[in-house]
Amino acid sequence: MDNKDERKLVVTEQYAIEYGGPLPPAAEYERYERAFPGTAESMLKMAEVEAEHRRKLENKELDVVIRGQTFAFIIGLTALGAAALCAFLNQAVVAIVPAILGCVSLASAFLVKKK
Repeated sequence: MDNKDERKLVVTEQYAIEYGGPLPPAAEYERYERAFPGTAESMLKMAEVEAEHRRKLENKELDVVIRGQTFAFIIGLTALGAAALCAFLNQAVVAIVPAILGCVSLASAFLVKKK
């Protein structure tokens, strides 16, 4: 037996796949199904459930935005109505305050972005 240092060459291969969306490309989808039978169906079901959940959240968020805009519009109209009433009663200086508040209320409802 020879006591020389033996050197072995080890080759490894790594790859990464990047894709957008909840499901992998068809080729990867097929590999999952071959490696783990039933995986493709469970992945599809998971994507459907996630999409439905996302739609519900987006609808709730839209409802909140619409409700906020509606209330701001009502407050703005009330303030502008109060300003008009003050102006009608010859209280022009007093009319400025509700007019400004009404305009700010309306503008903030449409211009302020949700964090």
